[in-house]
Amino acid sequence: MAARLTDAQIRQHRQWDAERHQLGLQCTLLRVWRGWTQADLAKRAQCPLAHVVAIESGDLARASLKTLKLLAGAFDVALLIRFAAYSTWLPRSWYREVL
Repeated sequence: MAARLTDAQIRQHRQWDAERHQLGLQCTLLRVWRGWTQADLAKRAQCPLAHVVAIESGDLARASLKTLKLLAGAFDVALLIRFAAYSTWLPRSWYREVL
């Protein structure tokens, strides 16, 4: 029988899922808005094309801090990383839900 996730585990999984989609979408939108291909972005950021493709598709395994800094530099934007309480970050319906 599968073990139930704790509230903390549920919040962590949901936060991770939302974050990976948000980061990938943000990267794609910034790139497309500039009229760049994924190869253009990889060249400008001086990172492997595979990293750009992975990040845009939501695979954050290649989203090291170094890679994110390179992408931010290519886009000429700030990279903001912060800690936030789940109660202020996740929608209330997610935070209060009990599985």
